[in-house]
Amino acid sequence: MRYRDITNPNIFDRRILLPLKDTIRLGRKAPNKSGITKRCTHKSNELCDFCSHPETLPYFVVPDKLKEKLGDKPTKLNIMLPKDDLLEVFPKSLSWYGLIGKKCEGNGQEAQYYDEKTRDWVKKTCPCEQLKTDENPKGQCQIHATFYFFLYEITMGGVFRIVMSSPRSINNILNGLELHRDILNRFSLIPLTLLREPTEITYEDDTGRHTRTIYPLKISSDLSLERMAELRASNKEMLLLAGRKQICLPEPADNKEAIEPEIVADEEEGNNTKSASLVTPKSITPLPTAPEVKVTNMQAKKIFALCNVLKLDGNKRKQLMKSLYETDTTKTLTMTTASDFIQRLQDCSDGAATLRYMPDGLPYVEYPPAQETQETDDKKDPEDIPF
Repeated sequence: MRYRDITNPNIFDRRILLPLKDTIRLGRKAPNKSGITKRCTHKSNELCDFCSHPETLPYFVVPDKLKEKLGDKPTKLNIMLPKDDLLEVFPKSLSWYGLIGKKCEGNGQEAQYYDEKTRDWVKKTCPCEQLKTDENPKGQCQIHATFYFFLYEITMGGVFRIVMSSPRSINNILNGLELHRDILNRFSLIPLTLLREPTEITYEDDTGRHTRTIYPLKISSDLSLERMAELRASNKEMLLLAGRKQICLPEPADNKEAIEPEIVADEEEGNNTKSASLVTPKSITPLPTAPEVKVTNMQAKKIFALCNVLKLDGNKRKQLMKSLYETDTTKTLTMTTASDFIQRLQDCSDGAATLRYMPDGLPYVEYPPAQETQETDDKKDPEDIPF
């Protein structure tokens, strides 16, 4: 008798690895105005970290071999996702890249840091002092997300990827995928469109208020009601195919050269820094606890805007912050206390709470007393989705 297969998965675990076809970029390396520096060791027609910076473009930068079918400067891509697992098709992490490769990667609670002295990976608290923020613009760590997809009009024999660091683009993609999953119970193997959508934003800096156009990513589709019904009818077999555990996607890039041109400008604040958000100091030793994170510019602007709506002047705002958080300046708030303060102001604006004043003029936020709700047995079933 001759055996022709190994049936013990502990000895041989069969996996289907979808090959990575290529990387589609969101920008390019642009030369600095200062040109080549003394630290540059390359030829005059090349660029490095010392003489260049990442520049966002309003279109997808596709490989030359795809330009015949996609065009030179495409602003939309027809895609499909290979699996229905967000953690696999859209992995995200806080990453710090050195000149050679990845030095640290974390999830916002803990991280693995490469110790150059011991030449080994060690665990540390995340976030740490290297995270890039408005207060710490020289930080080396920021969010990175890798999006894997089929270009189904070109090939289904492998996936393409886009690496991004824009919170706006990441949220747009997550919202688009979750919307399709809520409607169709899946987002895998469905024809979708990935767009660079022009969006006008307004931001403020030391020179005043400015407006500019950014081009974040967005997921869209043009599915009719009949087509949605057909897709829902095929859910059983499609989810079985897309959910097969042995189908594996490539690992996110560890090489800095593979991800650098994808780092886009800070779309939230309007500057050209490689953004994320959180802390300050300079040492890179493991921290016993996570440092307090300072209030961000976005939170400060939200506080001022809500105070204007509530007609809360500067002195009253300081008195209210002092009574709540023992500080009377917005800059000394942390992200946690700022979020709490924003929520209280928002509740007053929405009518969920009331902004009142004591006899001496000290403001305070009053919430209505909690009321017991009576549960009824007459719970109506949710309406059926018509497709």
